[in-house]
Amino acid sequence: MNEGFVHAGAANETKVKVQYFAAESVTDDNVAEKLKNADGVLVAPGFGERGLEGKLATIKYVRENKIPFFGICLGMQCSVIEFGRNVLGLKDANSFEMNESTPHPVINLMEEQKNIKNMGGTMRLGAYDCEIKKGTKDVCYLRQNENF
Repeated sequence: MNEGFVHAGAANETKVKVQYFAAESVTDDNVAEKLKNADGVLVAPGFGERGLEGKLATIKYVRENKIPFFGICLGMQCSVIEFGRNVLGLKDANSFEMNESTPHPVINLMEEQKNIKNMGGTMRLGAYDCEIKKGTKDVCYLRQNENF
């Protein structure tokens, strides 16, 4: 993904500065300090619960502070969970994948995948055009762990 930022910056005649954060290191108490210089935030893909609360804290902060946000795969799912919890008031909103007993499964498995036990390699992938708006600046890239 870093290369995508480099190429997007080059195409727009600007240098993109990327700052990485481990999702596990982000909390409600430190998110403002970590993102104080962010002009935009990408919450990256991942699997499982590791770093989930840090991703949710990040997404809540960027939503409330109107910082541009892009969630890919689990990052986008986290935005739905965050919105369910903090905007719709569904305190225990979650992904069925993370908590099968959640009373508010705002993300669920596709019917054809409910009986699949080995989920690796079963995701649907696609392509679409993505344009970066003029004036886009620094991007923080939130990864699942510190092993970049």
